[in-house]
Amino acid sequence: MKKITYFLLSFILTGLFSTGLHAAPEDKINREDTFIFLSNAVSKDIPESYQYIDLKFNDISEGSKLEIALQKLVYLNLIKNVEVSVQPSVAVNLYTFELLAKKILGLEISGSGTMSSKKQQYLLEKDLKSLENSLTSTPIEGKVSVTETPKNSSNSVLGDKEAIFNDVYSTLKNGFYDRSSLEDEALVNGAIKGLASGAGDIYTSYFPSVESTDFFSGLNGEFEGIGAYVEMNEPGILLIVSPVVDSPAEKAGIKAGDIVTQVDGKKVTPNNTLGEVVSWIKGPSGTTTTITILRGKEGLVKTFTVKREKITINNVDYRKQNSDTFYIQIKTFGDNVEREFNKAAENIGNDTSIKNIIIDVRNNPGGYLDEASLILSYFVPKGEPTAIVSNGTKDTKYVSLGFEIIDASQYNIIILQNAGSASASEILVGTLKDYFPKTVIIGEKSFGKGSVQSLKTYQDGSTLKYTTAKWFTGKTRKGIDHVGISPDVNLEYDIDMFKTQGIDNQLEEALKY
Repeated sequence: MKKITYFLLSFILTGLFSTGLHAAPEDKINREDTFIFLSNAVSKDIPESYQYIDLKFNDISEGSKLEIALQKLVYLNLIKNVEVSVQPSVAVNLYTFELLAKKILGLEISGSGTMSSKKQQYLLEKDLKSLENSLTSTPIEGKVSVTETPKNSSNSVLGDKEAIFNDVYSTLKNGFYDRSSLEDEALVNGAIKGLASGAGDIYTSYFPSVESTDFFSGLNGEFEGIGAYVEMNEPGILLIVSPVVDSPAEKAGIKAGDIVTQVDGKKVTPNNTLGEVVSWIKGPSGTTTTITILRGKEGLVKTFTVKREKITINNVDYRKQNSDTFYIQIKTFGDNVEREFNKAAENIGNDTSIKNIIIDVRNNPGGYLDEASLILSYFVPKGEPTAIVSNGTKDTKYVSLGFEIIDASQYNIIILQNAGSASASEILVGTLKDYFPKTVIIGEKSFGKGSVQSLKTYQDGSTLKYTTAKWFTGKTRKGIDHVGISPDVNLEYDIDMFKTQGIDNQLEEALKY
């Protein structure tokens, strides 16, 4: 069995693409050769779902070996899917190739010479062919992500339950009334799911052969669909975390906390993966989909027919709402949201008539905590904590950088939130309330997501999502996980009023302060 490391190497593209641009002669390997070689070495027996990945790279021919290689490497999280020019014919020097071979394959390929000289040396096609042949006959030694334990090892995690585990498997295979329907893979996947659920955490789950990219469906800046952030914290339960602001989903009335039970008549079951259900919901702009949801503790069933659109997500919108009030809407805490927020802050700082600041995080599902901390740096005094992350054994503090564009103590701060305000949004709201107790929170109780999950993808395409840490507000260390933040003014959004009169009743309430 080949031992290969599967982990994200963000430097791969930059390292490879910053190499001197020299077109490769016929006998020298180029970027196309390198990507195909790496893909062949690490992508044995992966699910065919890799082919559905829509690559952002430029100058790639559709259906080419290079496209297939890049799709596989993106699928395995070995390279980032970014909009850059690949320039397939450019030669790859020995130094860059050595780095890639070591980091991805765990192989030491030591050519002679210094770093500088290696950057002037190039592998020939015959060298690459020789290396390919050696990989087919010799295990790749290096760091491993999954290791095998001997059957009789005393280190088995099952301990004295191993015999029971094996007997249950044997009994089912030989004595179950419909044993011909039992598949080994399904039984083993069920056992692994049980191991994950044994952690007792709703956010820790095992997903067999799920495309890892689907965990982030809708988190990119542009896509076609109904516009909703979703999670599947347990198989068969597709939860709406929040609809995207101004999306077809939000306009139709779909809310955070809704559970999708059917899509166009197809029932969502534990046998359906997140990727499958998301694929049912997604579709070309202009088409429609009928979605049935389960809402609230009372189990209200509602059905919506939603017209799909092209969804573009801008992180921050802002405007001067009236003569003395400035409105800022933060839709997500994605990349560079602080840069966008900076423009709003400068507008406020340069306008002496502003007395009130409304911050709208309704249906903001969260995002990067460091971006939320940077935005808090416009309000919280320099050096004071903005957020705390605890991994169970130690705490990590985020502190304010003290951006001195506005003096938050001189403004009335009003926050709009709802059940779709989650994660980093709740840290922002809670920490502002910590430091500025007069801050008024209007709307509904927030989602209550104060934990951090990591994803570990295995060679067969299955994924383990597990909780690694919890977040707390900066000053009072208030925990929000499974708790949420309660508003000072509890006011449900009146969607009918908005549809018929164009009036946002929650915003109107905020303007009273």
